[in-house]
Amino acid sequence: MAALSRYFIESENIGIYEQILERIDIIDAHAHVGVDRDGHKLSAAELVREMKSNDINQAIIFPQDDPAAGRTFAKPNERILRAYKFSPKKFFPFFRLDPNHDFAAEFAKRVDQGFRGIKLHPRAQNFEIASQKAMKLYEKAEKANLILLIHAGFGLDSIAESFSMVAKTFPKLRILVGHGAFPDLEDAVRLLGSRESVMFEVSTMRIFDLLELLKHLPADRIVFGSDIPYYNQTLSLQALIDSATLAGKQPHHIRKMLGENIQKWLK
Repeated sequence: MAALSRYFIESENIGIYEQILERIDIIDAHAHVGVDRDGHKLSAAELVREMKSNDINQAIIFPQDDPAAGRTFAKPNERILRAYKFSPKKFFPFFRLDPNHDFAAEFAKRVDQGFRGIKLHPRAQNFEIASQKAMKLYEKAEKANLILLIHAGFGLDSIAESFSMVAKTFPKLRILVGHGAFPDLEDAVRLLGSRESVMFEVSTMRIFDLLELLKHLPADRIVFGSDIPYYNQTLSLQALIDSATLAGKQPHHIRKMLGENIQKWLK
């Protein structure tokens, strides 16, 4: 609590923060390591320093849209493996793939290495969420007991029906809906909100969208994420805690969202 309280000392909810953060492990479910085509970059060591300054205990890490990705993301995925070995108690490694290309060998390699999940980005890799190629990947992920995190934010629009199709087709596949599906929030909540295999990760959500999500979903369906280095971990934490407090969530609800929910999937 000591480090984090320095950032939130001006918050009128400081008493709530103290109740929430005194006995919790915070997990950032959306953190990038590596370099992006757009110039964003973050090393494993830099991420560990950011996490320490924000009292974040662990993070799910995966590649950015790396210019060295090629067809299989082999080089960026290898960087994630090195980052995990650099700090195995801090990081949960996810690998990235492009469903448009043959992914069988890279998939098998990363599963054998102990990666815990897959990150997919439909806009960056230009594929439909429920396309035939993507569905083959989801089938493999379900059989391998991997967690699937899919970008569902900027650059997309009507996505809820596709997510629903995936969830119905692969009922045992654990799906993290990235950025809370804010471009199609109402339908996403309606179609996915009651599914135990689906949770909504809330990085970069606008406050009014976040409040809507908090209003209509129980706390055990929501997961904290920051999208670092594209967004700030401190502001992400403050946005979720303050919005949840405004929405009437209690400290034990907020502790679930900050770490306990995703921790159950990562055990």
